[in-house]
Amino acid sequence: MKDIVYIPVSLELVSLINQIKGKDMSVEEFIRELIADFRLKEISLKSIICDAIEGRRYLKFIYEGGERIVESYLLGIDKKGKMKLSGYQTEGYSKSGQPEGWKLFRVYDIECLQVLDKTFDKIREDYNPEGYPYISEVICRI
Repeated sequence: MKDIVYIPVSLELVSLINQIKGKDMSVEEFIRELIADFRLKEISLKSIICDAIEGRRYLKFIYEGGERIVESYLLGIDKKGKMKLSGYQTEGYSKSGQPEGWKLFRVYDIECLQVLDKTFDKIREDYNPEGYPYISEVICRI
């Protein structure tokens, strides 16, 4: 059985398609290159996020159309095999209208990720490292 990879459509994907247009390659070659780029991004994001969690650094990124600032607490894989970041959002956009609080982010949908110099020393009292029933595998956590 061949690997199945789901790639979310984003501005990044459109940009890659535009870069490939001038190249002489088949659709299969294009898809293989796209998957390789996607996996490299996954590996890179995993490393960046785990370093931020270890250093208790804030993350700043665009998610669902708005900028967010988040205390990074846990990175894991959910039961569907998707990488998720759990953190406490301290400011920024919120689709729900509640910009502050515990949030779960699909890593594949995070754009423009930055690790800030700002750190948080105190772990939030309501943080429960074992309280993630939707996470089947923990990659890193506080």
